[in-house]
Amino acid sequence: MNRGGRPPFDSQRPPRPKREKGSTRSKIRDPLPKGDGAAADPRAAAARKPARPRPAAGQPPAAEPGRGGPAAPQSRPPQAPRSADQRPANGGAPQASDPRGRAPAPKAAAAPPVAVAPPQHPHEPDYHATSWSDEDLQDQPVGPEGFRCGAVTLAGQPNAGKSTLTNRLLGEKLSIVSPRPQTTRDNLRGILTTPRSQIALIDTPGIHKARSQLNRAMVGQAVEALESVDVVVLVIDAVKAARWAAEVDRQRALQIAAGGQPGSLGPATGPEAEEDSEDAEESSEPAAAAAEGQAAEKKAKPKRIPLDDHLHPGDRRVIRQILDHTTKWMVALNKIDVVKPRHLLAVMQALNSAPHIGPVVPVSAWTADGLRQLITAIEGYLPVGEMAFAPDELTDRPLRYLVAELVREQVFLQIREEVPYGVACETEVYEELEDLSHIQVVVHVERPAQRAILVGKAGSRMKQIATAARLQMEQLCGRKVFLEVHVRIEPSWSERLDKLREFGYLVD
Repeated sequence: MNRGGRPPFDSQRPPRPKREKGSTRSKIRDPLPKGDGAAADPRAAAARKPARPRPAAGQPPAAEPGRGGPAAPQSRPPQAPRSADQRPANGGAPQASDPRGRAPAPKAAAAPPVAVAPPQHPHEPDYHATSWSDEDLQDQPVGPEGFRCGAVTLAGQPNAGKSTLTNRLLGEKLSIVSPRPQTTRDNLRGILTTPRSQIALIDTPGIHKARSQLNRAMVGQAVEALESVDVVVLVIDAVKAARWAAEVDRQRALQIAAGGQPGSLGPATGPEAEEDSEDAEESSEPAAAAAEGQAAEKKAKPKRIPLDDHLHPGDRRVIRQILDHTTKWMVALNKIDVVKPRHLLAVMQALNSAPHIGPVVPVSAWTADGLRQLITAIEGYLPVGEMAFAPDELTDRPLRYLVAELVREQVFLQIREEVPYGVACETEVYEELEDLSHIQVVVHVERPAQRAILVGKAGSRMKQIATAARLQMEQLCGRKVFLEVHVRIEPSWSERLDKLREFGYLVD
């Protein structure tokens, strides 16, 4: 039905072209006009193909370029006679599998099976390569004062590279690493023995603003490790520090251009805004008491040590924690392999203005640059003494703890949700058999939904986690491992003090 005076839909269609009888092509193309076609329509003339010349009588038709056709016969180059080792073994007769009579290429011998190495993750270097200590410190004699031995704590923000630096110094995979922050939850002691010294490296969790019971326990362990050591090494992420210093310079330039004072910066914006506001709130001095009676009762808040604004707020918080416990500290500026040196000038200048600071050593845990200078600087703080551990000892932690950490590392690597932060692993069974080790690890989660994510469809995700962890365990133990992984639900274990003590995260 036609409404509104509009023509029907069929009347708007153009008429379909008619086909000639006996032809399968429709006359859609417009033929060139008679006369000079190139002058009338140059594009249509260029699109037309040139006329194909007809062959003379008695000659084969020529092959058109781009189309199949008879080609001119080509002479085959003469082939050299085959040697005896290239001839077939069945009396010199070629096999019937080739219609041309040529013998097939001899098959290569099957290669012997090669042991599959554990997969190398892109977030960590090869710790088992030639270590920097073997190259640089093997031929160095003992200093004139004698052999040195002491303890060193590696502290810093989460994801600053403390665990990677510890593994790189030791030359072995001891601490688990992942691209996600707060992977390390315990203080882990690794023992580095060189011809000149023996250093107990204490890898600590990242110092951050703790909100849960688990995070408070982690920060408590890190702060506890700042005491009773010979020196504290503050590990700083050079990328994060350089970006913060550049942002401070940019804000000051904007304030100067707007006519303001360059020394007074406005509130920070971005992911560091909360840390910067907390740092500014803590640095404010207490107001004077209004009444005389209250002035004697109130205790004045101790004045905090001023630090340069070019330092990241998280690094300033860690520096103040260090200065509350010791005055012997130095800085390892990590990840210099991904930062240009000119971007670190403002950071190093701000660090040199901090009180009681020692050497500032730029290092790279990935490429092992600067590690020799770092060890030399650390040895200057160590006392002279004999070895406290055996020369071949790597750590004071048992294998039961290390294998459980390897399972938790794979959970951090393969699960991208919030599940890894609600997972705790412990080893229930560790048996040394004749030809292998039987290990049984229990993974504790807080909710049934987390268990479903870990197990996966028909157990596929847990199989991948267990397989990757088993390869790491075999490399650590040096023998075959039969691994069993079970997942159990422990409601709200990260907020229960009894469970934190049971899993070893809270030490009284």
